[in-house]
Amino acid sequence: NIETRTLLQGRRTTFIECVAAGEHPEVPPLVYVRPTSTMAIKESEYVDKNGRVYHPYLHKWNQVWQIIELEIM
Repeated sequence: NIETRTLLQGRRTTFIECVAAGEHPEVPPLVYVRPTSTMAIKESEYVDKNGRVYHPYLHKWNQVWQIIELEIM
């Protein structure tokens, strides 16, 4: 299940790809920055050279999901 979103920030358009595994929503989606052919990925604390996004919210996804699941029950 792949969903691509377009984010507009200033004058730049950034494409974000979210891949939800079959276990979603229990497991976090894989999130990638997908630059256009004229853009490059700048590695940072949250983005690797392949565009994979690492964010504290994604890292704690399971904890958040467990809380939501308990509230629903």
